[in-house]
Amino acid sequence: MCRYSQHGLHSYDISKDLLGYDIYTMATSNTPEVNRFLDHWRSYFSRLERLNVSTAQVASFEQLCKHSIRLVNLSYVPHTPTWEYYMRPQDLYTQLHQAVAVTEMQYIQDTLRNHRAKWSPHIEDVRNRCGNGGAAYLEREWNGLANQFRSNLDARVLREIDTNDIWNAQWSGRLSQLAALNLTRRMQIRFNDLFDRIKELAKDNNGLIFPHEMPTGATVGKYCDALNDEITDVLVGSVYNQWVGRNRNSETRARYGRLRSHVAAGHAPYGPDQESPTKNKSATISDRAGRLSFGSERAILPEQGYWMNKGILGKGAWGCASIWLRYNANGSIVERVVTKEGYLGSKWDLEQYWHGPKADRVPLEYILQRALSKSPKADNVVHCQAYGLYERFRMYRLYMEYCQHGDLEQNLKEYFELARMVNRSAAGGIKVQYPDRILWRIFTGLAAAACLMVQGFLPGDGPADEDHKAIVHRDLKPANIFLATPRDSSDFPEVKLGDLGLAAFADHPKTKTRFCGSHGYVAPEVCKHGIIYPIGPMSDIWSIGRTMLCLVNLSTDEEEEEWLPYPVTLQTFIPFKDGAADGRDPDLCRLIMDCLKPYPADRPDAVRLYKRLQMMSDKFTSAEFDKEKDVVIVAPDRYKPFAR
Repeated sequence: MCRYSQHGLHSYDISKDLLGYDIYTMATSNTPEVNRFLDHWRSYFSRLERLNVSTAQVASFEQLCKHSIRLVNLSYVPHTPTWEYYMRPQDLYTQLHQAVAVTEMQYIQDTLRNHRAKWSPHIEDVRNRCGNGGAAYLEREWNGLANQFRSNLDARVLREIDTNDIWNAQWSGRLSQLAALNLTRRMQIRFNDLFDRIKELAKDNNGLIFPHEMPTGATVGKYCDALNDEITDVLVGSVYNQWVGRNRNSETRARYGRLRSHVAAGHAPYGPDQESPTKNKSATISDRAGRLSFGSERAILPEQGYWMNKGILGKGAWGCASIWLRYNANGSIVERVVTKEGYLGSKWDLEQYWHGPKADRVPLEYILQRALSKSPKADNVVHCQAYGLYERFRMYRLYMEYCQHGDLEQNLKEYFELARMVNRSAAGGIKVQYPDRILWRIFTGLAAAACLMVQGFLPGDGPADEDHKAIVHRDLKPANIFLATPRDSSDFPEVKLGDLGLAAFADHPKTKTRFCGSHGYVAPEVCKHGIIYPIGPMSDIWSIGRTMLCLVNLSTDEEEEEWLPYPVTLQTFIPFKDGAADGRDPDLCRLIMDCLKPYPADRPDAVRLYKRLQMMSDKFTSAEFDKEKDVVIVAPDRYKPFAR
């Protein structure tokens, strides 16, 4: 910069200042003001040389000179004083320093005023759209830039406001406004999920989704619906160019038409050369089940210890069930819970799966399961603790009671395989079958569950809650009947009816006509879609009888395909297999057949069925039985090492 020599301030290095400007060129601009500035500094250094001041004092003046020239380069010329004969060097330095400081302050104020004028309209616009919280965000951003500028006078840090600034500011304001609405925890979780996805899209440069108009507390759910739709639009748009550039034959057009529904169902967008994600749906479900956390907060469950996923208990096309263990602070396992995940995909918005308004949806399966769980003496239904929604994956999760001994379908297959093995070996004297006392125990448990579904209490206990409504299971079969540790000293587990994924309220108009259920377990009126005879609780009675018939016949689904008539009609008679009822209790067999009568009115209702079974209790609970002849098969608790 400026050099001190015997000729005073007589030359400049052709160098750059901190702003990158050529100091020599700008400092010698031919203006009277600049010339006066340079003349003063030459006189200062000339006199300093004559006075033979210390090196430190000279260095101070040189530093101030450098700072002054920098301001001149910025077109702000300090008003340098004349060095009067009576002034000491330190007096001149004080006046010079003050002059430079005043000029620097003027430069800062003018520059910030001009820059602020560019930001102010945007700040006010955000304030009008998203409230003071959004405006405060931009104020903080601008103040940060201003402080940085004040520290180094580098005007390049005073950048223009950009789209990202506006996006961040608007969302900052909207988040503050939503927080003031005191949303429910579930609604807050739902919104947070959506906002996380919006931030992911912004991070991946897929597009910025700006907040919609401010909702009221009553419409936050609809607000979330609109955001979810826009997320789908952005994701589909991210691959649009890949599709539009292809030869769009009929097959390609059809695949592109399905793209949006797949993305809306929670799958990632894909190009025309990629396989549809639905091809590996089962693998995706299994992988996700292993990666998702227990989700206590999402399910509104208390945080108590640490939960660990110990594996998948079972899975199907639409979901899976996993077992979780809870550890306390000492590392001991204190609880076991089963999570059931139901993936609805494109059916996510269908009314039949939900209870309440769409914006505040609750899984109908949870509502029904909880209604049964809170009933008095609800020992024969699987209890449900909580639910969580994963809208991104179009999935809901139920937190269920763990049934230690599997399900009745597995148990039936074990009986079937053992019977086949014994028959092949011609083992004399052994007849593999369910003992009558166990058949009665299972039958009674199912009748009790049917009573709870119909009236909310067992005969003789009532009454139920005033708001109880009759429930139709619609998929009652061995695979949906679970086996838990018995409450008494029985050598066979307690049966518990579960999996209400297809269940519905009996009074819903569509319940009476909609075909639901599994092959072989649907009543004649179900096969006819409720024509003539509506579908209802009596249809479940038929399915109970059908289940009991399987146990007597020792017939599995695969084995029955050879002889079971389908569809079952009002003229169909489903018999016991030859010899299956031999030696059986006739009252028990007769009751099974009564449940299977083609016409609904001819079957016993749930209460009558339960009472008839109770009338048989003495001969099945008090009679001595021969342990040597009774074949009792119970699957061991696979997770007994993890028991409470």
